[in-house]
Amino acid sequence: MQKQVQLAKEGNHEAFIGLITDMKTQLNSIAYAILRSEEDSADAIQETILRTYKSLRKLKHEAFFQTWVIRILIHECNRMLGKRPPCKPLHSEAIGAAAAVDPAYGDIDLREAVDRLEPQLRIVIILFYFQDMPVGRIGELLELSEGAVKTRLHRARKKLLHTLDIGEGGVEHEPSRS
Repeated sequence: MQKQVQLAKEGNHEAFIGLITDMKTQLNSIAYAILRSEEDSADAIQETILRTYKSLRKLKHEAFFQTWVIRILIHECNRMLGKRPPCKPLHSEAIGAAAAVDPAYGDIDLREAVDRLEPQLRIVIILFYFQDMPVGRIGELLELSEGAVKTRLHRARKKLLHTLDIGEGGVEHEPSRS
């Protein structure tokens, strides 16, 4: 991959396209996890690819290409979130009322629960569990210390346990991928 990054830095368009194509699934997953909209995700990815292409020569270490692109994507997603008008949160009473009308509505699956997390907690869960990234790499991407990432993971897990109505004595949920 480093060879392909070097070729792309030298102006080889095919090498750049190949690098981005290899990351397509990962970029889509991360963007959608943050923005929760296919259209916004596509816009964020497009802007990320453009910024990556324009700044490619500034990349100092070819080995960090993927980390660098993901960091650009996360910054772009956060920028887009900042532009959105604030929305009213859905309160638990509304969920309860909907569940009374349709009992199936009360069955929240894990992905829906993750989508309901605030963005700073949702992204660490997505990267750790769904992208299988170690805590250290997540810290690099989000420009956080490993301790801050672990704290966010802990807070997110607690919220997920509460949302999914799983007691503290439930399934083991403290993997130690560092």
